[in-house]
Amino acid sequence: MKIIGFCIFYVASTVLCRAWQPPHNVRLSRNEAVLRWDTHASHTHTATYTVQYRIGEDGLWTDMSGCVNTLEKQCDFSVMATGLYGATLRVRAEQDNITSPWEQCNQKVKCVHTRSCAPKVDVIASPGYLSVQMDFNRSDHSLQNEYGGHLSYTLLYGREGEKMKVFCVGCGPAVRVEPLPVGERVCVQVQYRLYSKPHGTPSDPECRLIPQSERGRELSMVAMLAAVFSVLVGLSVGCYCFISRYHTHIKDFMRPVTLPEHFTEFFPGPFVQQTPANPSPEWQSHDVISGMEEKLGEEEEDGERTNGSTGLDWCQRTSGSGLDWCQTLVDEEERREGEGEGGYRDYEGSGFNSDTPLI
Repeated sequence: MKIIGFCIFYVASTVLCRAWQPPHNVRLSRNEAVLRWDTHASHTHTATYTVQYRIGEDGLWTDMSGCVNTLEKQCDFSVMATGLYGATLRVRAEQDNITSPWEQCNQKVKCVHTRSCAPKVDVIASPGYLSVQMDFNRSDHSLQNEYGGHLSYTLLYGREGEKMKVFCVGCGPAVRVEPLPVGERVCVQVQYRLYSKPHGTPSDPECRLIPQSERGRELSMVAMLAAVFSVLVGLSVGCYCFISRYHTHIKDFMRPVTLPEHFTEFFPGPFVQQTPANPSPEWQSHDVISGMEEKLGEEEEDGERTNGSTGLDWCQRTSGSGLDWCQTLVDEEERREGEGEGGYRDYEGSGFNSDTPLI
């Protein structure tokens, strides 16, 4: 009895499956966003159809809006065509709670089926220009195959961040954009043009930096080196002039500094003044001459010094190192007289000459 029941169920299932077949000859229109199919002989006028799409090989199948349980033998997806480029479509039949297997279209949605397709381009930057060429290896060939010579391009260009301008309308597959400013980034976009009318959408902006020519780079390097050399020369001349004019003040600043005794009270430990043990004769001479100049300057301002004053008078009024230096001058002159040279030597800045008696 069980065997007879199983045989009856198997025969009935086989008959129903063979009688209810999916639609066949599923295809896309040549240049429209429309999916078409042919019905099976077992389909009645009450049969309905559902269309689904999938984007990518791993995408999920989704019902096509407006094409679920429809009585039509086609599905117009032009409203959604913009987002269905490259999608795969399939359809199945339904009647009295019985559904057929899915039948998949062997074509994918291409540029010829949508009006949102954009060309793929290759952009190469050269000194002063851009070379723009359509990349047919990455582009969809459906428009070329369908329309052939009626298909052209519109090329737009502009600096990065600025509004694009039209470079050419009805261009061919290879265009040279020139002249372009060196050292700036320039972007290009390309759009299909079908029967002298825009078709689809512009491609994504492709931006490139316009390089300098080899000669331009050499000139820039020469100009930079000349500028650096000029700056170095200017600094050298400025330093020389500064030192020549203020060398005496520089010597004053280079003298050892002695802190006042009340400053040392703030140090935590004993503080030893760092002074040279044996000052050089140059420093001693500089100190004496500087002291004489300061003394003479003070006498001139106070009106105490007269035109008849002599170096001897100054020596008689000077104590300390200045007096010792005057005595040194006297000893030096006596030595020179003994050697036969005679006369007195005029010391620059000392106030003495051969007409001034020392005694």
